[in-house]
Amino acid sequence: MQLLGMVGFGEGLWTQMIGELCLGTFIVAVLTLVALVRRSHALAVAALLVNVVVALLYFPWQAFYVASSDDTDRQSLLTAWQIAATWWAGVSIAAVTITLWLFARAPQRSPKAPDAKPSKRLPELAKAGLVDPGAAGDRPLEG
Repeated sequence: MQLLGMVGFGEGLWTQMIGELCLGTFIVAVLTLVALVRRSHALAVAALLVNVVVALLYFPWQAFYVASSDDTDRQSLLTAWQIAATWWAGVSIAAVTITLWLFARAPQRSPKAPDAKPSKRLPELAKAGLVDPGAAGDRPLEG
């Protein structure tokens, strides 16, 4: 189907709506993939929010409930709308799945640093009276 160069105001509006639905779906897909690669909860939630906005603006689920028509222009537009809505549904399912997976993962924590080893200069510092030689670490003498 050739979307560009159609005649008629109605077809032009439908073409614009389908194009905007495709653009919104693409933005959701990119945000979701970046969230997956970076393991970012914030980007995953942003992808879902953009997805909700796209859904509320274009009602893509209605593409599957439309009646067929004898008008060939309308048939080609309905086909394009159904294809765009199918892509939107697939990307929406992927975005929700990836977001749930990111939130279900155990948070990664950095490994604890090993206990500090005493300074090699401990005997020198003890002779100078700067540290307690019986202490577990390099603590200065109190007092």
